[in-house]
Amino acid sequence: MQIVLKELALPNGETMAYREREGGETPLLLLHGNMASSLNWDVLMERLDAAYKIYAVDLRGYGGSSYHKPIESIEDFAEDVKLFVDRLDIRTFHLMGWSNGGGVAMQFAARYPDRVRKLILLASMSTRGYPALKSDKSRKRLKTRKEIASDKGMQLLVKAARKRNKPFFKTALSQLLYRDKQPEESRFDRYVEEIFNQRNMIDVAYAANRFNIGDEGNGVAEGTGEIRNIECPI
Repeated sequence: MQIVLKELALPNGETMAYREREGGETPLLLLHGNMASSLNWDVLMERLDAAYKIYAVDLRGYGGSSYHKPIESIEDFAEDVKLFVDRLDIRTFHLMGWSNGGGVAMQFAARYPDRVRKLILLASMSTRGYPALKSDKSRKRLKTRKEIASDKGMQLLVKAARKRNKPFFKTALSQLLYRDKQPEESRFDRYVEEIFNQRNMIDVAYAANRFNIGDEGNGVAEGTGEIRNIECPI
């Protein structure tokens, strides 16, 4: 089935790019992880049962979506998703989040429990976020955006993306993501190219570090307890 790349203007002034695959009457919304975009769902969108109509969005600052207002929190992404589904009048749907997208999916399901039929989490960040750790032997938890931006590991990552260093990211993805099975070469190249479209690396690391919908503090932020608001099967 054909996958179509589209754009949608949101009421907050941002533009959200997304991929849509026609299907039956069961909507499925896909949220990608960090250093990725909606493109990374391509194999799933090609092969998933035709009963599902699929939407895969580029979150703000990724892929073809705009980045006019910087992200401050995972909640910002979740609110963009709310604007997106409202504009398309998708009232209830299955929601799947991968990695950082899992945090966005959990936040959305906690804020709008009546909208999500089922929540699917794939290698998701935890309810207490994804810690930003100093890239030296101390592995100290970083707390502020300035500390994250000043870390040598983050600076190396940002520099590699700015210089479009494809071998660097291919090696990193091979070690961290595709250890057991790599994508075919043409897909792998496209996935790496999408990394170069990301404009929010430091902001996202800061947001993920502070995300906490659990009941206990995570060392940076107190838990909101919103995890208890999720009503759907997970």
